[in-house]
Amino acid sequence: MKKKLTSIILLTAMLGMLCTSCAPRHIAPPPPPPPPAPPAAP
Repeated sequence: MKKKLTSIILLTAMLGMLCTSCAPRHIAPPPPPPPPAPPAAP
């Protein structure tokens, strides 16, 4: 039982580290796609 608890703690710690490493990407919204170019006049 104790072994399972430590493994869960390790797992959450690893996940937390992963989240902190990629947090800026999640917080900052991705840049909006460029507007479509208007059709060329004939």
